[in-house]
Amino acid sequence: MPKTTTKAGRPKASTKKPTGRKKKETKPIDEKTFYEFTEEATKQKKKHTKAGNTTTAYDGRVKQAQEWLAKFCTAVGKVEDARKAQIDALLEESQDVLDTLLDREDTSSESTHETLPDNFAASFDGPPSNSTPKAIAMFLYIKCFEEDKGKSTAWQIYSAMRRHYDDLDGDTYRGPWREDRDKKIWVGNPTNAALVQDMVKACKNKDGETERTHSKAMSFEDMVALYEWSCKMCPDNLPVTDMESLTLKTEHLSFRAFISIAFTLWTRNCETSSLRVKNVDRNPEPRLGATPLDPKCIVFRLFNRKGWQRESINSMRTLVWMDHLERQVYKRHLEPDDYLFPTIGAGGAVQAAVPVTADTVQKKVNEYAKLAGLPGAGKYTTHCFRCGGAQYRCMWAPPGERWPLTVIRWWGGWAPGEKHNTLMLYLLDELHTYETDYSDAMCPINLQKDSSFLREAAALAPLRADEARIMLSEAIGQITQVIHAHAHHHSFSQTSQTTMAGAPLHPVQPVSIHSAHPVPINSSIIVPPLSFNPAATGYQTYSTAPSQSTPIPDAEFSIRVPRITCGRDVAWEQVIKDWDQPDPTREHMYALKDWKQEWIDHPAFAMQYRDRRKIALEFVVRFGRDKARFCAAYPQYKKGITALKKAIHSKQLQENRVKSRCSKLRRASASARCAGGDNPSDSMSD
Repeated sequence: MPKTTTKAGRPKASTKKPTGRKKKETKPIDEKTFYEFTEEATKQKKKHTKAGNTTTAYDGRVKQAQEWLAKFCTAVGKVEDARKAQIDALLEESQDVLDTLLDREDTSSESTHETLPDNFAASFDGPPSNSTPKAIAMFLYIKCFEEDKGKSTAWQIYSAMRRHYDDLDGDTYRGPWREDRDKKIWVGNPTNAALVQDMVKACKNKDGETERTHSKAMSFEDMVALYEWSCKMCPDNLPVTDMESLTLKTEHLSFRAFISIAFTLWTRNCETSSLRVKNVDRNPEPRLGATPLDPKCIVFRLFNRKGWQRESINSMRTLVWMDHLERQVYKRHLEPDDYLFPTIGAGGAVQAAVPVTADTVQKKVNEYAKLAGLPGAGKYTTHCFRCGGAQYRCMWAPPGERWPLTVIRWWGGWAPGEKHNTLMLYLLDELHTYETDYSDAMCPINLQKDSSFLREAAALAPLRADEARIMLSEAIGQITQVIHAHAHHHSFSQTSQTTMAGAPLHPVQPVSIHSAHPVPINSSIIVPPLSFNPAATGYQTYSTAPSQSTPIPDAEFSIRVPRITCGRDVAWEQVIKDWDQPDPTREHMYALKDWKQEWIDHPAFAMQYRDRRKIALEFVVRFGRDKARFCAAYPQYKKGITALKKAIHSKQLQENRVKSRCSKLRRASASARCAGGDNPSDSMSD
């Protein structure tokens, strides 16, 4: 059906209702030149061909290769010049001997040592030349053999150089690497040269395949061990009495919530760390046809992973962590854009605007796994929870709780058209390794690996007589131990009551018990009186020694020195604004000039606060808020607040406006010697 037009020949305006989606403002076609169209198309193609992080990594590799080539040619050129000079000197001294050797018939064995080509230094500049493949191969060799990098580095360098020349000049440098004899130029992609291909293959094969190097899956048993160890170090009901206990509780609650979410949702560490509060629905609408017996849950909406899935999990760990954030850390309600797992500083300060990094999580997981005694400690990487969660639901969950591949594909966010190799990597690779492992062949029970799936035949086989005898013997031994233990406690309790008859009862004193694993809090366990009730010995309460504690700042909000996120050249201006006035949008609730002394002296903020105060007072008091004079006196402001603070401190030392740390130490030492009866002139003579 033809479009309806007006008398002027133009189509009528659309009568469609707006969809509510804001339309992107673009420049009209008649206001753009062909060059602008081409530039915009090239920009968008480069932006969306690869992921942003991949593009950044590739650009960094190309720049790294160019910088390496310049240094390499300079160093090798000096070595070759020095050796050539030595050879020339030897030739002059032994000319007669050389002539005699050259008179021989086997002159075909002359030295043909390859030297640095003349155009080698320009191999990565502009279009590729005949020496470009050799330069790429040499760079791969240096990285993988001289610096002992892995095959992932080789593949990244190869991919970066390949993309660089693919995008260099349309179709000119794509395809096989060859010489165009008519135009006397080299065309195609130099990474397709045999020299580069062979070097990439050598880099991949140099470490062999003697050991599986991919991420170790976090098994369900490992999760239980980690959780129990963490709860032992810091239970959910640990009272927060000082900064040490607050830091300890924040770290462990965050860790337990993180691993619970990652294992259940099968997320990579980078995906879990980027979750925000708006991704969590703590009070979801009930499902269609819900019954009163439906378990409570929370809903996660994941927007930073493939599939854009909506998934729900049990709410216990997450809700405990979010409640701790609101009550103890932020002292306010969580905002939608708050990160669910913010960065926790060394002093316990939480940086709300900065999410925890995947590397930090990986180090923490391996550290806690080592403390918990897990055999896989040190091998858990960013995919460990994703692998472990998928394998658990596919293979290791109890019968009746395992999922089919369709559910696994949906829950894991794998696209329908994605290669099956991804699922094989997560599932069947582990299954194959498990079923072909016969290290337990001497087990007295026939596990029947070859005749069943995951040893189900052995689990369903009837009980044999020898197995029954073993079970009965172990049960009798355990019962005997329990009887002896109860008899011992009973006799000890009677003896204690006899010897303490008539004595006044005093409350039991805490006995300090040091943990085998170092934790940043001194725990104490209340030892109750001996009793027949086993539960009486199971309760533990935790307290902190007041002599080593740091008090929590007395404030109705979370105290922190505001984070600077603007450019380096204007960062000092933000410091002045923070000194004069608060900024609630940046969690800066109190102007720095109005801080209480107890906040200033707090170990978590003292150093940062004094650095900001030094800059602010220099600008306000010394220069009377004259921006031009201040910038002229301290041009280091362009490099950031750290460089500016150092410049201000150096100038104050030169003008004797402050004392150096050495002077303070000497003065303190002199005072101590005077108190001890020494001559102060002798102590200051150095």
